[in-house]
Amino acid sequence: MPLIQLNEINTGAQVGLWRISEKAEHLIDCLQLSKQELEMIRAFQSGKRYLHWLASRVLLRTMLKTKRYIHMQMGSNGQPLILNFPFQVSISHSHDMAAVVIADRGQVGVDVELIQAKIMKLFPKFLSNAEINILGNALNPQNVCIAWCAKEVMFKAYAKGGIDFKSVLSLDVKHLQKEGLLKGCLSKGNLRYEYDIHYRIIDHYVLAYTSNRDL
Repeated sequence: MPLIQLNEINTGAQVGLWRISEKAEHLIDCLQLSKQELEMIRAFQSGKRYLHWLASRVLLRTMLKTKRYIHMQMGSNGQPLILNFPFQVSISHSHDMAAVVIADRGQVGVDVELIQAKIMKLFPKFLSNAEINILGNALNPQNVCIAWCAKEVMFKAYAKGGIDFKSVLSLDVKHLQKEGLLKGCLSKGNLRYEYDIHYRIIDHYVLAYTSNRDL
């Protein structure tokens, strides 16, 4: 079974990571899908998007430990919602990985990304000048990818859209390692949310996630 990681984050919350190695037919056999969902995945035809969707749902089913149908829909800002289980959920996928976080309350966010050199062309769009200066000589694809994933996690946890990654989301990016805890903050008008963001390098991917039970 390609389940790489299944860890408790805090009481009532867990994160799962799945390496996608199966064929679509095998993943479909593990699921209960509605007529609407079957029509939707047929539109994917094939390829990674198809496998991403299927694998993330199999991982979610594994984490919920259920054989029941999981009724999901997308919220107004694209966030996944579970309608028939009392859990918040966040989903991410990249290349051969799928990741899911669930929690019985509060805000959740997860992101998994393959570390690639091309991210070095993008960081001025999402890192503030202060964050770039703090990284200094440590401004490399791995650390930039960690920062991107951490900000994506906060964006998903907030789940209301309208967020500028560079000015609204901030991170303490000192002393990044291959595994650790990042302090993050979302500051927008009178709103201020603080996040503990766990991150880990796994097989040249960054996995980052948060579960804030108080929000």
